[in-house]
Amino acid sequence: MPSSRLSLIMFTMVVLSCALCSESMAITGQGIGARVGFVFDYKNPKLHDAYKQASIEPKDLSMIGGHVTVLSISKLSAEAAVEYAHRDYTHEIIGTAPGGVVDVDFKVRDFAVYLTGRYKLIDGPFGIHLGGGLNFHRFTYGMNLSPILHWVNDEVQLPRDGWFSGFHALAGVSLGFPALPFRFFGEARIAKINVSGKASQQGTVLAGATFGAF
Repeated sequence: MPSSRLSLIMFTMVVLSCALCSESMAITGQGIGARVGFVFDYKNPKLHDAYKQASIEPKDLSMIGGHVTVLSISKLSAEAAVEYAHRDYTHEIIGTAPGGVVDVDFKVRDFAVYLTGRYKLIDGPFGIHLGGGLNFHRFTYGMNLSPILHWVNDEVQLPRDGWFSGFHALAGVSLGFPALPFRFFGEARIAKINVSGKASQQGTVLAGATFGAF
């Protein structure tokens, strides 16, 4: 299934879940929501070293996800979020085959779980908050090759798929009114991930809405 169609299905499911659960979440003091964004500072040393001629890291990844506020007390809240970031892109590979240069289609996938604690510096219709916590990532990689381009496997050594952990910090703003059952928010986040002993970095800008407690 194309990644764009998969992203649309995931987003639709999250939004429908939010609509169905918003009233009950508000009553229990918990919240549920959806988010979209992009990873603008994707640095993965394992992927960087996969091709000796040049880096094949993508410049950015598109992200979609959902989250649940599991605890909200005064100015403190705790949140669990699931995010899916992805990018399909083409990179030029130089080799010894006839023609010497070919364009190869690559794909990068990042399925992540973020556990975040927030502190609300300003709490009201317009809010400002800081946060941080732990994150867990499932990185997968791939490239599409025709049989005639088998030599590319000798030039490019993609990292192994796997789970990795790290930590993150964020700052954000939010907007909501007592008469509305939801609150909009935007955040800038930086995450560090330990990828097989090497530090990977992700900078992310995201926006979303939360039904119930934020």
